[in-house]
Amino acid sequence: PGQTTSAIERYSKTSELLEILIQAWGNETIDFEGKHYSLHIESAPAKCIFNKRPLIYFGGISPEAKEVAAKYADVYLMWPEKIQTMSETIKEVSSLAAKYGREIDFGLRIHAIVRENEKDALNHAKRLLSKLNDEEAFKQRSKHQNAVSYGVYRQDELRKNADSNGFIEPLVWSMVGKAYSGCGSALLGSSKDVLDKIRDYMNIGFRSFIFSGFPLLNECDYFGKLVLPNLPNVALADYYKNQELLNLNKVIK
Repeated sequence: PGQTTSAIERYSKTSELLEILIQAWGNETIDFEGKHYSLHIESAPAKCIFNKRPLIYFGGISPEAKEVAAKYADVYLMWPEKIQTMSETIKEVSSLAAKYGREIDFGLRIHAIVRENEKDALNHAKRLLSKLNDEEAFKQRSKHQNAVSYGVYRQDELRKNADSNGFIEPLVWSMVGKAYSGCGSALLGSSKDVLDKIRDYMNIGFRSFIFSGFPLLNECDYFGKLVLPNLPNVALADYYKNQELLNLNKVIK
């Protein structure tokens, strides 16, 4: 935060760091000679169940960030926007990745306030803001903000242009950003409506989601009961199915 290095310089360093990281996770040695870093050392490759190495989640909406993501990311991660804007971004970054002969997945980082009905969800949202001091919130948020981050600026702009209840579009409530820098919106609504919205996100190309809430454990309970059991997770289901087969083979042997 507060760093004044140009985007070109920052993302040039980022590219080299990701090259090094990918080698470290996937190869026995790191052999890298770049503008910013020089490394020629032994490595300790990661052992993963699903992939050769851990996945790289990468975000950023500046042109420089999108270019780095297209070249290195396994999952391009976004903060909440209007769904049409995010659909256009998915198409843009997919085209950039294709230049490097790559296909990447897309993820959404978003908060959640979900209850059995919309009224209860709204009541909890109002309670979260009921004792918020706007001046103190701005001070707290500013401690974490990077003045040159276009992503942070964009979240602030979305909140400023939200409707009178703080929604940037149906179910996407931006008032979280009054006190929380970075990801500034939450899915807010009934379990049915939130599930439908997540399915809409999946239909435009999102395959990975990072959810959170306030207070975290309390919101995890609601999300775990009302939403999670109804979301598909083919990879995890296949993993457990394979584990059962492995255990069965051990018993037979």
